[in-house]
Amino acid sequence: MLKWFFLAFLVLLYAVLNTMWIVGGDMSTDARIAVFFISQLLPASLLSFWLSAYIRRFENSVLHAQGVAWLILAMGTAVTGAGVHGLLTGSCVFLYEGRSSIRGTLFRSVAALAEQTGTCGILSCVLLAVGIGVLWKGIRLFLEFGR
Repeated sequence: MLKWFFLAFLVLLYAVLNTMWIVGGDMSTDARIAVFFISQLLPASLLSFWLSAYIRRFENSVLHAQGVAWLILAMGTAVTGAGVHGLLTGSCVFLYEGRSSIRGTLFRSVAALAEQTGTCGILSCVLLAVGIGVLWKGIRLFLEFGR
């Protein structure tokens, strides 16, 4: 019974993420692109986890490892998108204010401090570098599957 609830959750997550991408009128173009890729990668990773856990035919396949790679790509896309958005807008306000702000107290404090001291560009470059590093790790995982 739990496996079907999880599958229904995946379908609902996919619908909500894609609706957010389509309806999100107040998002900039770079944020819409990042949300589009995340809305495709995250449900794909969770679906591959579901298939490898509940369908016997896929138990010994590489689907679980591919799910990890999809999840790493989604995280890298999110962090890279935040860095690019910060560089394009020249502000870190989107990280700690508004509906789509990050909920972590420490990160919000760092973003607010960067905004106050005028070092938002440095924080955005750090986010961009970390995101590219995470993306590279996900890409390398996929390249290893091809061998």
